[in-house]
Amino acid sequence: MKRRRLSAAVRRRIGAAKKAWWARQKRTTITKGKLKIVKRKPMSPAARKRLSTLMKARWAERKKAA
Repeated sequence: MKRRRLSAAVRRRIGAAKKAWWARQKRTTITKGKLKIVKRKPMSPAARKRLSTLMKARWAERKKAA
């Protein structure tokens, strides 16, 4: 049985598609064939405090219900 081979162009196209897939998974961008990680901005102290009070209220509610 003879094996079929992929052309170089098809291999490049598959490789580019997979690279783009990984970029989406890792939240990165591709620039000129290179991956660049897009970092999230740090949370501001005000936002951190707001989330903290929301979580504490949620925990207190669950504790009260239990």
